Amino acid sequence: MRKKNSWFSPTWKHATNAGAQSLLKAAGNLPFGSDGSGDFMAFDGRNGKPLWHAGLLSNPSNAPMAYMLDWHRYILVAGGEHLYAFCLQ
Repeated sequence: MRKKNSWFSPTWKHATNAGAQSLLKAAGNLPFGSDGSGDFMAFDGRNGKPLWHAGLLSNPSNAPMAYMLDWHRYILVAGGEHLYAFCLQ
């Protein structure tokens, strides 16, 4: 007998200081999200280890989005009344 929700099996977890946080998975298995304390972070998709973070003036108020401009990839997130764009290199 199959267990309920057996299709979902998290490979890692990251504790936050807030409720559920939105994640964006970019190319290369690189999830981006917030820690609930005003930090926007990139994680290693294999083990959840934080690889990078940037302090924002407030917690992100939307899910991160990705876009491409002039052949450069960007991650965009809003925090309070500000928009932050980070170029992936």
